[in-house]
Amino acid sequence: MSRPVKKSRQNLVAQVAVAILVMVGFFWFMQMGRAPIQVMVWRDCENRYRQAHSPADTAAIDQQVPPLEQGRDTVGKTCGALRAAGALH
Repeated sequence: MSRPVKKSRQNLVAQVAVAILVMVGFFWFMQMGRAPIQVMVWRDCENRYRQAHSPADTAAIDQQVPPLEQGRDTVGKTCGALRAAGALH
């Protein structure tokens, strides 16, 4: 009787492992789909700051929401917030 119990436990462990791998794969895929957009947003803000000629220009850019972020939940996603968080180079 110990063999079927062992086999059953192995099946359960295998099913749990597969479920975890599927969830990890799903979340990784979702994050990787967002990563290129984040890079483009960062570059857009960096380019805007490079073109700023005065502190007034910089202050105006701090309040701007990058075009790729418009239409989404933009709370805290301004160029100034990204700069303050150290996301920009």
